[in-house]
Amino acid sequence: MRNKVAFGGGQAFENAWPEILDARDRRAGDELLPAPGSYENHRDFRSGPLLSPERWAELDAQFVRLFPLVLAGRAPPAELEALAQQMGLCSEMRHDSRRCDLVEPFVSDGLLADIAGNYLPEVGPIAADRVLGPFADLVLPRELRSTAVGLLATIRVVAPAERPIERFCEDKPRPPIPLRAAVRAAFLAPPMLYAVEGGLRPMFPLAPGFRIPDPPRLPDAPAALGRLVPTRTGSAFILGIALPILPEIEPITRRLTWELWSVRRHELRLTWEDLLRERAEVLYRAVMEQVWERWLVPGGGAWPALNNPA
Repeated sequence: MRNKVAFGGGQAFENAWPEILDARDRRAGDELLPAPGSYENHRDFRSGPLLSPERWAELDAQFVRLFPLVLAGRAPPAELEALAQQMGLCSEMRHDSRRCDLVEPFVSDGLLADIAGNYLPEVGPIAADRVLGPFADLVLPRELRSTAVGLLATIRVVAPAERPIERFCEDKPRPPIPLRAAVRAAFLAPPMLYAVEGGLRPMFPLAPGFRIPDPPRLPDAPAALGRLVPTRTGSAFILGIALPILPEIEPITRRLTWELWSVRRHELRLTWEDLLRERAEVLYRAVMEQVWERWLVPGGGAWPALNNPA
């Protein structure tokens, strides 16, 4: 599970707090404070021309300045894409060659939320904003907030750049081996948006090793978001949210593409599945913003059930 990367870790806690840093991008959090990229990674793993250190630093500084402006709708995305092209960040997408391992015992959202709370006590006030976006200020089902907290157990939220689940698996006394293996397997499964159409259809590219058979009970909803993992009693969602609508895919794809460029400034070997794992809250928040705008604001209704197996 320990995946050494040169990016992530969030900001110091005082900078990661959900303050309104830009009125047009109220829930951006530490995305508005990107760290400088790695010239060494560009030098060693580029697929295009080698830039000089001075030219790389110049382009990277432009990216750092422009990225939050694009997120907030204050600069055209075409300018960011042009920078990404010059920096060699738009190379062909790679996929993870691994496969999703069998989860035994089943790792619940509640366990992951407990891990996040135990190793990162300050996660409570920031989880809903970071994961659920505009829904954070509403009275939500406890399960939905637990999912938001549990998700932050799997990513690098604030410094130091270590996931709470890593600390859980490596702390002493060590948890039982089957539990550690289950937590690691659950992390390996990348989060995904699925359309529910008599089965589950991934809405974004997904490597063959992570295409898991449908769970015994499908979500009672048009779409679902979460990690689908195999268990001995059938597949199940971890950190799953049933969605009342299927969001528009193009805006979410665009947001994930911008995020991919941003993290590729640090690590060009990143796979698509790595991006989904490392920046899971960006996917969740982009989806929830779509649900807010297209479902709740026009009138909404009852929130659907996930129907996880017991």
